[in-house]
Amino acid sequence: MDAVIATSAKTAGYLERDATVILHGIDTEVFTPHPDKAALRAELGLPQGPILGCFGRIRAQKGTDVFVDAMIALLPRHADAAAIVMGRAVDKDQGFLDDLKARTKAAGLAERLLFLPEVPVWDTPRFYQALDIYIAPQRWEGFGLPPLEAMACGAPSIATRVGAFEEMIQDGKTGTLIDAGDVTQMVQAADALLSDAVTQANWSQNARAHMVQSFQLQHEADAITAIYRQLLSA
Repeated sequence: MDAVIATSAKTAGYLERDATVILHGIDTEVFTPHPDKAALRAELGLPQGPILGCFGRIRAQKGTDVFVDAMIALLPRHADAAAIVMGRAVDKDQGFLDDLKARTKAAGLAERLLFLPEVPVWDTPRFYQALDIYIAPQRWEGFGLPPLEAMACGAPSIATRVGAFEEMIQDGKTGTLIDAGDVTQMVQAADALLSDAVTQANWSQNARAHMVQSFQLQHEADAITAIYRQLLSA
């Protein structure tokens, strides 16, 4: 190959030759904060208190069970808060999902820890916009776009140290990094944000600014095009 592009520094570290690191970007005009979060929540049929979310395929690799266990521990501490699991479980993971719903019901949180069906791609920005905090609980990941999409919508992100999350989240500024599979760390990070409205607001602004500055889709396209132009000119 005349050139190799890696989508993160971590990915590049696995290669036995040099690579250009170009992180994925998103459309920050589509993923953008909503001007009236209360109205949006009413339109979507969501609670009006603080909302934490975890979106994507529902399976062990994605750490959905860690998120659910963390929310079962967290929500009783914050009477006005709610949490959303949104996504799809394929046939082999249906039992996994059923168990998570059973745990939630047993904890008496079925009305506050909501399991929503997967929505069309074009409708996902509205659900990110309705969140106050996004949590990416993956046990392992290739890259992981959801925290970018959530932060572009103004939701600080709590994410595990897998995939490219360490390269997209500024720990202590736009979100918090935690160890994969650690329910206690997830609860502590979410509890700290929910308990500090000033920090949450600052991180929300920081997250949006960081996405606009460093993770626009056009930046990714321009960087890839520059490599093509360099190769063609040679």
